[in-house]
Amino acid sequence: MRPVTRYHPNPSPSTRLSIHPPMLIFLDFDGVLHPNLCPGDRHFVHAQALADTIGAAEADIVISSSWRFHHSLHDLVQRLPEALGRRIIGATGEPCIGRFSRHREILGYLGAYRIRERWIALDDSAWEFPPDCRELIHCDGSTGIGERELARVAAFLARP
Repeated sequence: MRPVTRYHPNPSPSTRLSIHPPMLIFLDFDGVLHPNLCPGDRHFVHAQALADTIGAAEADIVISSSWRFHHSLHDLVQRLPEALGRRIIGATGEPCIGRFSRHREILGYLGAYRIRERWIALDDSAWEFPPDCRELIHCDGSTGIGERELARVAAFLARP
């Protein structure tokens, strides 16, 4: 196992300002990094493609997946390619219930740490976001992230 050296389960505002890039990616797993309901040996089949797309861009990742309720952050980082794992800075908090729950969880995370960076969410659950949410990159849950969504990630990362 490789050591986890970068993520901060509880980043303070001063930590955020001093060591973290200006862009955040909120990452769902099921329906993004692999198809929904796929066998375990297919988990994270798209993780390397996402890592390659992010490349050398200055972006951090916050896990917004429900996997955060069943696995430690350390375990989740270990499941990802190192190029993604080293970007993980934390996970969103307690679940929100009701309308646009994933979006509210993300806004809660941003507010709790007074984060003002640009952000996107990679998620297959469009109903968990307002219909006009420009930050959502919606993935097809039956296949996971594809070329079209990866191109949108690349465009986000390329914007000044």
